[in-house]
Amino acid sequence: MALPSLRLKTIMLLLLAIPFQVLAADQHHFYRSSGIAKIGSTSSTYEETWVTQVGFNYALSPAINLDIGYSESPSFQDFSLFSQPQLLNQPKLTYKGIFGGAKLQHKVFDNTSIYAKGGVAITRFDESFTNTTSAQDSDAREISPYFSVGASIPATNLMNLDLNVEISYQDPELKADINPIFLLGAQYRF
Repeated sequence: MALPSLRLKTIMLLLLAIPFQVLAADQHHFYRSSGIAKIGSTSSTYEETWVTQVGFNYALSPAINLDIGYSESPSFQDFSLFSQPQLLNQPKLTYKGIFGGAKLQHKVFDNTSIYAKGGVAITRFDESFTNTTSAQDSDAREISPYFSVGASIPATNLMNLDLNVEISYQDPELKADINPIFLLGAQYRF
């Protein structure tokens, strides 16, 4: 009986090591963040509105995570932070998107970490007019890059819960203009 070659032994050893690498990874976590964004289009004024992101990070290693999520805002006219009567003639703007990419993180102190994440987002920007003017409703979709930087710290008395602060940016080429989004949120590790 012939002994397995060195190459075959190496491949088998690497395949056996994969589960241990995953088990050694940092904890996976769900997150939800909300914050303020200033969003507008060429046919409307800019509005500050509430934006919510929910997502999941799958830890590949203590420093690298896969990041997937969903972001949306309510109709800007319905939920503007600073609603004004003159907005009744403005179009209703809505923003939704899904995203996926990588998250790189680094522990700064014992439990505090800073991170950067980036990838690709598929965004949809809808503009509809409430009054029946000659303007038509429009719907635009695109694939664009996104980039975020942030920090997370553990909540004091709650196990596996971290609080985070983040600035997120997308580079859309839609007729919408989305300025950086400032987010505050929480993430649950398991």
